[in-house]
Amino acid sequence: MSFSASGHYYTERSTRQYLRTRTDALATATFGRQYVFADIEQRNLDATARVNVTLSPTLSLQLHAQPFVFAADYGRFKELARPRTDDYLGYGETSGSTLVDSTATAGVYVVDPDGAGPRAGNRLPNPDFEARSLRGNAVLRWEYQPGSTVFLVWTNSCQAYSGSAAHSPGHSRHAADVAVLDATSSEPDRPTRSAE
Repeated sequence: MSFSASGHYYTERSTRQYLRTRTDALATATFGRQYVFADIEQRNLDATARVNVTLSPTLSLQLHAQPFVFAADYGRFKELARPRTDDYLGYGETSGSTLVDSTATAGVYVVDPDGAGPRAGNRLPNPDFEARSLRGNAVLRWEYQPGSTVFLVWTNSCQAYSGSAAHSPGHSRHAADVAVLDATSSEPDRPTRSAE
């Protein structure tokens, strides 16, 4: 029997993840458009595992699995203050602006660039998400006579997607199973008769 496994985990952060653009006639510094950004933290985990088992000289089993998880958490929502700069108006951080967290408003952030001022507020659906998948297969190989082999192959693939980066059950799920039976055979070479 042999076993091997490998995996990778990485995180990445950005302070300038674009979310959306909205018309706002009072956003004169950005030509009547509101460009909304956020900080984002992305996490990615993927792994591969393989097991090979030789049950006898003519029978073997191979197993392979690949789990994958990707999550994105958004925070510190803001809008561009001036074009061609890294200046932002941070909702709930810049004086006069407001931000109501999504936990209090059924998954929607309520933001306002100037609070009680003349500019309109904005509703931002919580963009956090998580995607998970698992792919696996098994191959059973049986050489029932020399040169003749039967393969039984099973493959499974499933995915889940959740609109919240909290590790909750996915809102969307897909799965597929495939099984294949295949046989190969080769007849042994027969000696040829020489002409007499």
